[in-house]
Amino acid sequence: QEHVKDTECVRLLQWALPRLGLRWPGFRRVRGQVCKRIDRRIHTLGISGPAGYVAYLGDHPEEWAVLDGLCTVSMSRFYRDRAVFDHLGDSVLPILAQAARTEATGKISPSVRNRSREPGRNESTPCSAGPWTTCEGPSSGGTPLAS
Repeated sequence: QEHVKDTECVRLLQWALPRLGLRWPGFRRVRGQVCKRIDRRIHTLGISGPAGYVAYLGDHPEEWAVLDGLCTVSMSRFYRDRAVFDHLGDSVLPILAQAARTEATGKISPSVRNRSREPGRNESTPCSAGPWTTCEGPSSGGTPLAS
């Protein structure tokens, strides 16, 4: 059997990803890895190309879960960013640890309760996702947690 061509795989991904709740822009750079997996799956099933795989997905709804698994790609950039780890160790993990202790004891320490009300913080701060989340922006001299 022939291998799936890049253009065919891109067309398949652009069709399938929204149905999986995923977005194509996140796959542009890693499509080679995902396309190889899809190619192997198509060959394993004995199907003739992406069009046959689309038909197979229509006839076998359980195959969507398999395709979803083929599209899972680990992103290692996070693990290489020292600033992210410093921010996690200095700001996020201590708050999470305190939150876990609070949940275990039922008591909220004043430092944790007031953490989300630090000067200069408001609900529109991009990283303000809840009482245990902090993200100090450039104006406060902290390290922003950016993607």
